[in-house]
Amino acid sequence: MAQGSHNNGVTMQSATAFLKKWYVAGGGLDRLMYGEDAFLSRLKRLPATVRAGGEEIILPVRVGRSSSQSKKFLTAQSQAKQRTGERKNWVLKIDDEYGVMRVSDKAILASQSDRGAFVRLLKDEADDQIQRVNQRRCTALFSGKAGIAGIVRSKAGSTITLSLAHQSTAFEIGDQVEARNPSNGTLRAGGVMEVTKVNRATGVLTMSAGINAAVVANDELYREGDYGETALTGLANWIPKTLAGVGMLNNIDRTVDPLRLGGHRLQMAATDRFEDSVRKICAQINQLTSKNPTICVMSPLVENLFAQELRAQIRFDNSDGSGAAMTIGAGVGGLSIKTAKGNVDIVTSAFAPVDTIWVLNESDLALYYFAEQGDDFVFFKKFGDNGYMFREAHDSAGIEGRIESFGNFGMQSPGLHGRIDLHSSKIPSFS
Repeated sequence: MAQGSHNNGVTMQSATAFLKKWYVAGGGLDRLMYGEDAFLSRLKRLPATVRAGGEEIILPVRVGRSSSQSKKFLTAQSQAKQRTGERKNWVLKIDDEYGVMRVSDKAILASQSDRGAFVRLLKDEADDQIQRVNQRRCTALFSGKAGIAGIVRSKAGSTITLSLAHQSTAFEIGDQVEARNPSNGTLRAGGVMEVTKVNRATGVLTMSAGINAAVVANDELYREGDYGETALTGLANWIPKTLAGVGMLNNIDRTVDPLRLGGHRLQMAATDRFEDSVRKICAQINQLTSKNPTICVMSPLVENLFAQELRAQIRFDNSDGSGAAMTIGAGVGGLSIKTAKGNVDIVTSAFAPVDTIWVLNESDLALYYFAEQGDDFVFFKKFGDNGYMFREAHDSAGIEGRIESFGNFGMQSPGLHGRIDLHSSKIPSFS
């Protein structure tokens, strides 16, 4: 498809100039990438400090103390000289994420008589691709295993039921997926499967053909091309479910100080209340760090159960005839939980798992971006401060738009954060 004029004076050059103005100067890009998710919108976006070659992000971390204290000066001085290696670096790999859109020559010809229709066509396709790439990033933000999209609970005929229904947010109709052995990553017989239906309420995926007999419960599902590739270091990597899971991560041996380097964790019991659990893990973090979490990130479904629990604490006292509501169990107000060290805001994310609440100190969290530069970008050259780029190319069949994202998610002090794993009776469903 040539880049020359279309009817009504529309050219690719003028169309892409408009899109660049809309996405960059007009703030359209920020709204698409960050505005739709409350958690993502609160994360800092920082340029990455990279090693030579640009493949690794470096974050300094304190593993021990470089100072020494003693009642005797000479002893303190001697011990201080012997301390080495207290400062180390988290080394995060640059995570690449790619998306490709196609606008066919037929679609371009159909819209070329209307200047607005042609621009809308390009914008709609670009919007969709940016959102899809960002959805994958948001899903990975909470993940604990590189590239994993879901886990098989069961299979029947051409359907797979996911272990948790919320995992369906990672799948779309037309996705090419594969099942792998969770212990060694071996690809199951049957190879790549195409998703033809998604029941998000029940977490059931329908494939284009019958599921191979080799696919069994607990198998891991990946989109084709994702397995074995570098992925975001998700919250479940930084803060594993159990202390036993706190091992090597990003160049640091965390077993030397598991709580400081692997975060805090709390398993809810069936009789535990959400508020009490959040308060308890905040107290644990405060006890060891003298600092307090600032946000409590959860699924909207979990937040709804939280709100129901709070409403159950309200009674009406009509002794003065006013019928005014009185809250029992003070300490919860609006969208935050009051603790001895300050308020912890409740933040929801559609991508947060329904079986975990993340209690975090947002000052220690950031999205570290890294974007290549080049002169062949037609759409946006470079996307400012976010690590996304969009370039377009032409061929005889139409226009191909390519979105590329580079970076990772990091924290410098995992000991400032924690997770609460819900009891099975507390995990919500869509029903």
